[in-house]
Amino acid sequence: MSGKRLLLLAIPLLLALAAPVTAQSPVLPGGMHVYYGDLHSHTSYSDGQQTPQDAYRSARANGLDFFSLTDHAEQLSDSELNDTLVQARAATVEGQFIAIRGFEWTSIYGHFNVFNSTNRARANDSRYDTIAEFYAWLSDPAQINALAQFNHPFYPPQDPFDAWRYDPLADLHVALIEVRNSSHLCEEEYQDALNAAWHVGGTNNSDTHQANWGVRRARTGILAPALTYHDVIESLRVRRTFATDDDDFSLLLRADDHWMGAILADGPYYLHIYARDPDITNTLASLELYHNGGLLRSFPVPAGARALTVTYALTATPAPGDWWYAKATQSDGEEAYTAPVWTLRPRPYDLVVRDNLLDEGRPPADDFIWESPDVWLRRQPDRLPWGQNLLPGATNYIHLRLLNRGDRPPTATQVSLYWAEPALAPAWPDDWHLISQFTADSAMVGRTLIVPWDAPASVPPHAALLVRLDSP
Repeated sequence: MSGKRLLLLAIPLLLALAAPVTAQSPVLPGGMHVYYGDLHSHTSYSDGQQTPQDAYRSARANGLDFFSLTDHAEQLSDSELNDTLVQARAATVEGQFIAIRGFEWTSIYGHFNVFNSTNRARANDSRYDTIAEFYAWLSDPAQINALAQFNHPFYPPQDPFDAWRYDPLADLHVALIEVRNSSHLCEEEYQDALNAAWHVGGTNNSDTHQANWGVRRARTGILAPALTYHDVIESLRVRRTFATDDDDFSLLLRADDHWMGAILADGPYYLHIYARDPDITNTLASLELYHNGGLLRSFPVPAGARALTVTYALTATPAPGDWWYAKATQSDGEEAYTAPVWTLRPRPYDLVVRDNLLDEGRPPADDFIWESPDVWLRRQPDRLPWGQNLLPGATNYIHLRLLNRGDRPPTATQVSLYWAEPALAPAWPDDWHLISQFTADSAMVGRTLIVPWDAPASVPPHAALLVRLDSP
């Protein structure tokens, strides 16, 4: 760490916005905009009322920018699950309203909402009826784009979610936690999850079972560059969220140049908090910064302030795994919470095969999955760094690079190579065919490995390759 950190002043810089607060959202760094939604609701497809079409229409009419239905997976039929997706797509108007199909995994050990998945897991299915089995399903390549949310973590009351047992693979998908569910505040459970090493951003959802979608004033807020399906899902995936009891209040946290939800390899040096409400009847009562579960600083709030920006300078070097979030309370008692920012918690070893040049280790969410710079095929073992079309019925050579982002050599990581026909939109695992398996050691890291493949004559020239890494 640089010694520069120790020279920073331990004095928070406090600024109340001098400009009048208008209804229009201010310009935010990085071209971001604030959007509001609800990520937990039900219809008659499980134990609620009316239909998905009714729910999406009501949510939009009541001012939500994005909205997800999450009927209980155990009560949904296959046709109802598919129809929810059809209705979500029909209700979506990019730039105006984003409808999401989700489901709720409903277990005695805790409930999860799942969004953007290819199918579902049911807690009344013996293959997925424990937390460990659900995590395994969520971490499978078939659900590579799915993300999940800890629901109402006050229930079950004892040892929810296996007493917050941390699963590093599931942590890549479990991005959210309800800080408030309906009228129930879950701040203590929010901190429990963070202290257990989960990287989750706070949400505030209705969990309504009535035909009143969008009526409740509380919201889940996100920061996104635009109101598109892709941008909403990506904002949720990287935890750019805040939970608010007020339908137009925004509370944002920024660590140096990184928005809330970020995991920082170095720093942060400065934490910036932005609180804003365009409603002239709502003023700010308190603004607080929390660190690792304790109150770090309570900032003075000018009388009658509806918008406030503060900057807090950190002097001590953060420890690996440290986290911070902001909390605001308005004069009417309504509260808001940001997602945290974290410092990187080092892993003993972390083997990575990138999905694209910008890959930071997150599950891919678009077509860049087919553009890995670390996997390519050539017709000869020459290590040249560009790919060639496959020769069916001949020996081809898969070139593979393994990267280690941890601080120790890898131990007993199994590397598996598969092929499939991309034109058939292959599903995992049925459409993927094993080519080779081997155990990685430290001598393989950072080198270009060559794996011969005697490709059958039936393999098309444009076969897709998949690399799977399994660590103990």
